[in-house]
Amino acid sequence: MRRLLEIHHQLSNKEMEIRAVHFGVILEREWYLRKLRALEDVVGPPRDVDVLREPGGSEQSATLAFAGAVRSILYEDSDDFSLVGAKW
Repeated sequence: MRRLLEIHHQLSNKEMEIRAVHFGVILEREWYLRKLRALEDVVGPPRDVDVLREPGGSEQSATLAFAGAVRSILYEDSDDFSLVGAKW
């Protein structure tokens, strides 16, 4: 019984660590999305993807928005470093 209780406490501690990491990932994702929205306000959204402006707060929308963020910060041409969707 004592061993089971010890295992329970270890698993509880690991669960708390995982929850903390998960929360940190969510915060970091939101930070990047805010930065991307600010950038898009200046240079405009990517030509082929506009999922960041969709209303709603579902997890699927957040995932699509993050995928759009990743795509929108990729460079079209590594020689001139122009952002995808840039207006200039």
